[in-house]
Amino acid sequence: MKQSIQTRFNHQAGIAIGPILFVVAILAILATAIAAGSSTFATNASSETNRTNAGAIVQIGETLKLGVDRIVGLGTPITDVVIAPANVSNTVDLFSQTGGGLVPPSTALAAAPTTDTWIYSWANVASLGTNALERMAYLKVTSGVCDQINAIAANIPAATPSAGLDLGANVTANITAWPTELAGKISGCVRNLNTTTPGVWFFQVLAVQ
Repeated sequence: MKQSIQTRFNHQAGIAIGPILFVVAILAILATAIAAGSSTFATNASSETNRTNAGAIVQIGETLKLGVDRIVGLGTPITDVVIAPANVSNTVDLFSQTGGGLVPPSTALAAAPTTDTWIYSWANVASLGTNALERMAYLKVTSGVCDQINAIAANIPAATPSAGLDLGANVTANITAWPTELAGKISGCVRNLNTTTPGVWFFQVLAVQ
């Protein structure tokens, strides 16, 4: 009778599955981390772009104000300062080399660069000057840029102040209402609630009366 021979397995058999499962787990963790990192990177990039654009728009607003200050400083009343891209030859013209010394600002950072334009109007900004109207500049921007403008220029929370204003309707619009969050601010951003000129608007006070 043949003796039954039992095969004895090596103690090391099957031990390689452990490292393989470990590597698979690590790869899964890395894939999740990369996906999350990509999303975070995209969000941060968008936020940084909004912040950069907001800073540039605020700088343009300050430059416009300096041009108006130059004309007024030479003896021209605020009400006589002419702000129109086509007027470039007189000492009262903002965009004249003998006046404000500026060139019309670009609309490249507007919400719709090819159709939006800078608007020059008047408004009674709360807590600024007297009851007379302030000289204003407006540009329609995106919500993300608007929030960053308020953080940079007005030092208010990201939530965009809203009001039933008529910003940007035309160059003679007299705005008499103003959001309380922006009282006393010479620069910032506001969201229109009306249907005439919807959207969010950067504003710059060019001169206070």
